[in-house]
Amino acid sequence: MTSYPIGPMRPLRLLDLLPAFAFLASANIVQVAAAFLANLVLARLLIPEQFGRFALVLAGAQLVLSILSLRINVLIIRTPDAEDTPERRSLYFSVMTLETGAATLLALGYFLAIERVGAIEALLVVSIGLSHWLNHNKAFFERRMVYKGLAMIEAGCAIGAHGAAVALAIAGFGERSLFLREILTVVLQGGGLLLIGGLTFLPLRLPSRRDVALILGQSGGVWLDSMLEALFQRLGILIAGGLLGERGAGLLFLAQRLAMVPHQLLTPMVTRLAPNWFGRLEVETSRAAGRRTLLKVIAVPLVVAAVMTILLAGPMIHLVLGERWLPAAPAFAAMAGMVACLSLFEVMRGYCLSAARTRVLLAARCAQFAGYALPLVPILFGGSVDLQALGLALSAAYLCAFATGEFMLRR
Repeated sequence: MTSYPIGPMRPLRLLDLLPAFAFLASANIVQVAAAFLANLVLARLLIPEQFGRFALVLAGAQLVLSILSLRINVLIIRTPDAEDTPERRSLYFSVMTLETGAATLLALGYFLAIERVGAIEALLVVSIGLSHWLNHNKAFFERRMVYKGLAMIEAGCAIGAHGAAVALAIAGFGERSLFLREILTVVLQGGGLLLIGGLTFLPLRLPSRRDVALILGQSGGVWLDSMLEALFQRLGILIAGGLLGERGAGLLFLAQRLAMVPHQLLTPMVTRLAPNWFGRLEVETSRAAGRRTLLKVIAVPLVVAAVMTILLAGPMIHLVLGERWLPAAPAFAAMAGMVACLSLFEVMRGYCLSAARTRVLLAARCAQFAGYALPLVPILFGGSVDLQALGLALSAAYLCAFATGEFMLRR
């Protein structure tokens, strides 16, 4: 296992993360390319309504899980080495296992109550629960900053799951190919993590009152932020489904997927390595300087990507998704602000979580929801909104969130 000297005399530098970033970035490029090519084919085989139904079920199940999750993976990553004891690890393992079981059952109950669950939907909900548990569990392995095996597993899962979805769609499985893709991803991920020893299994125990107080004290701000994040991420799809039907939800879903591509390329650094790095830095000045450096590094390519989104939205939609998806082009162009600010906001968010600056982060979240609401004001006066307004809402949200958080941190 690679070890890094950490402490005031030798803080972990951004350059020290390059080997891990190389592994994760290579795997991430494979994942983004596999998803991009698969969606290119699926968009020509399926109609927007089919994507919309899948997106609504996915968003609903993930929202239930996100509300109940205490974000144990964040606690695992940011736990100081001196406090990473067997007792603490056992507690984290037990809590994340119990919360996953309870949340999955509640999500199934929710879909049964609204009569929108069949066999394939039930399997999707269960797989989302298992994915939640796997992502929390692998934090035990990930905090060691040994990313080579994880990168290979993630790339292999992407190729296998997206390839299978395309094959199933060609074979006539229709929207079921989208559901089966998510289910297969979880199966492959679980098998791969077992293969490299990336999963941790510890005895289950019921948390005591003292344990509950400890977990709630550690996760209070993290839970609230993550719950708001989960609500926000699924808000657009749920609003589009309610106002514009499954077709509108499907159009917004794929437009948002395209707008996420620049962020997906940067994900290894901004959502995985950066929070881990910030957590390992014990000197606040080093942590703050690292945040500012990383923001400068990624800002220029993000602005370029945003400008290209505005200028080429129509041709890109036509080329990538086909003519039937052209109504999504105005929404895609309107998401330029999201393209520019999403990764910047995630860097700021990772810093706040690692530095326990939850007050700043929650203020940024409030600004995010306020920004999202601005383009939707016509609804309050009996007016209507279209897909372009929903795209503008996403841009305004991330711009307001990042600007608010950075202003407070720099002040």
